[in-house]
Amino acid sequence: WAGVLAFCDHWGLDSDRVLAIGDADNDMELLEGASVSLAVSDATASALERADRVVPPAREGGWAELLELVGLPDS
Repeated sequence: WAGVLAFCDHWGLDSDRVLAIGDADNDMELLEGASVSLAVSDATASALERADRVVPPAREGGWAELLELVGLPDS
């Protein structure tokens, strides 16, 4: 999460508006710090429990759903 905060600070971005996606226990700090946290459906139990929303894995169109969440077309 410290890296995300440093990135936001460097680029003048609002760290209170971070959307994060993860799939494993090593993503927990990221998911906990984000304003909106997503996990892919085949993620670890702890990542799934922490996520605000679960999306399909990339091989099943999960990234297209992520694009829809942020208002971008998937094509």
